[in-house]
Amino acid sequence: MLEHNYRLKLRFDCFSLLTLPEILYSTEPSWSVVMLWYFLSTYYFYCTGHQATIPAIRFEAAFVGFPAGDGENIVLPALLIILNTFAAPVLFAIGLPLLLFWSKIPKRLLATTVKTSRQSSKGEFDWIEAPDLLRTRMFRLISMYHTLHAIKFLATCCSAALHRRHLMVWKIFAPRFVFEGVSFIVTTVILAASFLAVLRVDQGLRSWFRTLGTS
Repeated sequence: MLEHNYRLKLRFDCFSLLTLPEILYSTEPSWSVVMLWYFLSTYYFYCTGHQATIPAIRFEAAFVGFPAGDGENIVLPALLIILNTFAAPVLFAIGLPLLLFWSKIPKRLLATTVKTSRQSSKGEFDWIEAPDLLRTRMFRLISMYHTLHAIKFLATCCSAALHRRHLMVWKIFAPRFVFEGVSFIVTTVILAASFLAVLRVDQGLRSWFRTLGTS
């Protein structure tokens, strides 16, 4: 079993490396890149030792950074448990805008000497000259990624409804439904925050450039 999991992990890592050039040099992320990003977020949920079952929840994460016996505040411990359980979806949702900006910066970040025709010497500052294009592509990227999570959540709902009279409904299907629902909500909130953060940074950079132009 362990050997099978190791081979599966190795094949998935090789597939990720094969699609790396498309991520680096694509001007607009395609469905294949977004699907890879989505599968990586799902893969690392299980790779970090988590499972969609109640006993697999690491409740000890609620006490990290708090003195023993401190039970007055329950909001922060609950937030720590959620972040520990759904760390992979949260991190990949935060890093989703990198798929849009990465194609602009590989020449400097990776110290490559070959410049493709789709790369500009201005790098990521090209988006400042086209704010509407940035908003459109960013919204499209988030919509594509969010659609994949919505499809998975819908499939989980259908599975839970179909097996509602199953003998193992409260051990397998119901916890899976709860986990997918919480993951979908957390991912939606993080994606909205990422979209607003990108727009805020873009607005700040454009204001800074206007200030430099008038000075």
